[in-house]
Amino acid sequence: MGDTVLLTGITGFVGSHIAESLIKKGYQLIATVRNSSNIQFVKNLNIDLWKIDWSNQSDILNKLEKVDYIIHCAGAIKALNYQEYYNSNVVPTEVLVQSVLKLKSPIKRFILISSQASTGPSANSTPINENANPQPVTDYGKTKLEAEKILLSYQNDFPITILRPCSIYGPRDNEFFSLFNLIKYHLTVLIGDGTNQVNMIHVRDFVDAVQRCIEIEHPSGSTYFVTDGVNYTWNDVFNTAKNVYQKKTLTIKLPLFIPKIVGSISEFISSITKKPYQLNKQKINEMIPKYWLCSSQKIINELGFSPQYNLRDGFQETINWYIQEKWL
Repeated sequence: MGDTVLLTGITGFVGSHIAESLIKKGYQLIATVRNSSNIQFVKNLNIDLWKIDWSNQSDILNKLEKVDYIIHCAGAIKALNYQEYYNSNVVPTEVLVQSVLKLKSPIKRFILISSQASTGPSANSTPINENANPQPVTDYGKTKLEAEKILLSYQNDFPITILRPCSIYGPRDNEFFSLFNLIKYHLTVLIGDGTNQVNMIHVRDFVDAVQRCIEIEHPSGSTYFVTDGVNYTWNDVFNTAKNVYQKKTLTIKLPLFIPKIVGSISEFISSITKKPYQLNKQKINEMIPKYWLCSSQKIINELGFSPQYNLRDGFQETINWYIQEKWL
């Protein structure tokens, strides 16, 4: 029997891939789910699914007594306001930390899946590293940073690691699916001139980074950006997607004021329906900066991380999955 891992966020795109990989590696898995969780991607895996009540401390402690590692992947990427982001991204982290402190036996490591959003964009075309002063531009990024700070304050009590992935893509992803779905109908929509620069990482490469944090010894409090090491313009991303899909498209380049208007309308509708939308004013704040670049040199040097996917191969695998699963 392998070590036991508690994984939150298992029903999400990234969490489900982490779960599959850990089980193949021989780990025992306990995963938190909500009553409303859709378990379609993990229903056939050998997992102890735990319907968590974050207010039930005794239940949490009971589960954690069996755990060697915690991978905290759960969180909200869209919400109505700061408080909702805080409740989803900060509160569970704090509850888990407080529970870990009460355990009779210490855990081997607590890994927090944070985000590049916690630090904000880079000032220029030079990727920032982990020493950069965080300047998040959205409530999502601010609450991810708050969760990081809470965890880091206990780095001397038990081993912790923070991962800050850039944009993650791959099979099961909904975010980049919208790009391919437009291309299917011979259309691409760019905000601005397409020269804004970003980093990317295939989900399987990111999962490899997570596993290295479990299997390779490193200092408590270590924080790592995770990218495939290439700086892409959005033109690069769109052209690669079109070439992989083998579609010619009409490209519409929107001036920034149009998505700003759409974001404001989305927020107004959200205020009425109480349903958050992905494209809102804060999402527009993420689109404005010219550079969202970070360096993964630290995780390469310290944990031997070596991404295997280039963008073309990664997009090819992704689109094959979309077609196979009849998403496209």
